[in-house]
Amino acid sequence: MAEIPPIPAEVSVGDGAQAGAEPLPAIESTACDAAVDQEGGPMLDVHDAHHAASTWKDFFIHIATIVLGLMIAVGLEQTVEYVHERRALTQARRELSEEKRANIEGFHQSVASFRASSAYLKDYLATLRRAMKDPAVAVPALHVPIDFVYSQYTAWGTAQREGALTLMPSREQSANDRMYVGLHTVDDAEDRAYHSALHAEAVFQGGEDPRDLTPEQKQDLYRDASLALSDVRNAVVVQGVTVHFSPEFGDEQQSFNPVAGEAAP
Repeated sequence: MAEIPPIPAEVSVGDGAQAGAEPLPAIESTACDAAVDQEGGPMLDVHDAHHAASTWKDFFIHIATIVLGLMIAVGLEQTVEYVHERRALTQARRELSEEKRANIEGFHQSVASFRASSAYLKDYLATLRRAMKDPAVAVPALHVPIDFVYSQYTAWGTAQREGALTLMPSREQSANDRMYVGLHTVDDAEDRAYHSALHAEAVFQGGEDPRDLTPEQKQDLYRDASLALSDVRNAVVVQGVTVHFSPEFGDEQQSFNPVAGEAAP
């Protein structure tokens, strides 16, 4: 009868005493070492989070990094704002320049109209005075040749509303302020003269024949035409003041006496 071999002693896991068995690797508790994934390739190391500053040097480096980041952010924001303001100022200047050319053209048209109206009313009043003394003198119908256009303020209002004026040098801003205040004053004076002329012409609006005017109507017409002439001459004076403070609105080809309302020789 064969002998029964003795039962071997119990083998521990770390001994690797079993025949043909590979020794088991030691299990480390740290997760920071290199590991092997399921496909056998290397994986990235996982590092612990940065620890808090433990020295004054680390502290100041940390603060300097924060300050530098804030300075870069603020600098970029200011650069973007500067570029935006430059574009807004360039656009405002272009629009103001275009509006200024249109206002100069309209201003010259108004000046020519009020020169003609002043001369016309002066001659008309002279004829009316003769007619009031001599009934045989015919009184022509009154048609004052006032033809003017109001100034444009669109670009100016837009520049004010969007703050582009504050970006201009003070001298440039003052020049624009002075010009537009002058144009507004001119518009008021011209509008008042225009309505005075319409009021003087009202006696003929109903188809009244000038030859049928009564002495009382002639006196009223003379009074209204005189007021119209006064307002027209006042508008001419305001136009002259505007040219004085904004020479670019002047007519270089012909000098003008604003008080007389006529071209100077």
